[in-house]
Amino acid sequence: MTVSMDVKNQFLKDFQDKILQGRQLLQNANHQWASRLFNNLYFEIEKTDWILPQKKRQLIMVITNSWWIYLNSLTKQKDSIDFIRLIDAYNRFFSILSPLDEFDLFNNFW
Repeated sequence: MTVSMDVKNQFLKDFQDKILQGRQLLQNANHQWASRLFNNLYFEIEKTDWILPQKKRQLIMVITNSWWIYLNSLTKQKDSIDFIRLIDAYNRFFSILSPLDEFDLFNNFW
């Protein structure tokens, strides 16, 4: 299937904007909306048939790395750790990892 360069560039621009928006939601401790946004983004990647499998994996890694960076920022706080927020973030992070067919991602983030 031939896809124009404009469509590809627009998809990547939208992807980048959504990642930034999701990271902002995470920093504001809005796990529910960030999780929804990242899940929708994941399914959008999966349903797009013109993206090569290697590129899909890279885009999914960007999503998972966004969660991982946020989780690390929670554990590195100098003041007390909010364990409820941390547990909720981990649950939502693993709910994103669970539908993936790539089980080596669990090893990367364990």
